[in-house]
Amino acid sequence: MEKEKIYWPNFILLLSVTFMAIISELIPSGILPELTQGLKISETQAGNLLGFYAIASAIFSIPLISATVGFSRKKLLLGLLMGFALGNFLVGISTSYGIALLGRMIGGICAGILWPMVASFGMKLTDKAHKGFAVAFIISGTTFGMSLGLPIFTAIGRNISWRAEFFAVSLIIFIIGILTYFILPEVSGEIRDRTNSPFTLIRNKGVL
Repeated sequence: MEKEKIYWPNFILLLSVTFMAIISELIPSGILPELTQGLKISETQAGNLLGFYAIASAIFSIPLISATVGFSRKKLLLGLLMGFALGNFLVGISTSYGIALLGRMIGGICAGILWPMVASFGMKLTDKAHKGFAVAFIISGTTFGMSLGLPIFTAIGRNISWRAEFFAVSLIIFIIGILTYFILPEVSGEIRDRTNSPFTLIRNKGVL
């Protein structure tokens, strides 16, 4: 990478990651009636497909972020993308509420690790002058995901089938994973020390 330059393929790819991550998180919200009918569950149980995703993210994020802090950023991102793809695929093929919940919790765990990691990954791919821009650009994928992506995928769920919506999200995330493998450079993780220890993070009142 040249100095004082943004290598756009890297950042567009990371933007696509946050774009699909927020869709993966919110995907049940637009198709709750379809989920209740398809899985033969109550509206409360369908809503819990969002709630358990968030709970899994909250419970597992701190210990898993600390456990993976030394991992290669690229390899970790690849693992998380495959986790997102698997979670959505499991919901798509689910014949029971339990399988659907498992798929959602896998996605939630991956989200808990992804959100703090993806911005720092982007910051390491550019020079000091562009770090702020890099973070803003990458995280803007969430805005595009909620305003543009979610309505599109919801339309798939309502007009084709809710299973097709989850399969589409899974497939696109899988493709992003393949592109990540070939495009993004290797970036080393951080040294594990007291500052990124889970016990240090838990004692932080802001985190609690």
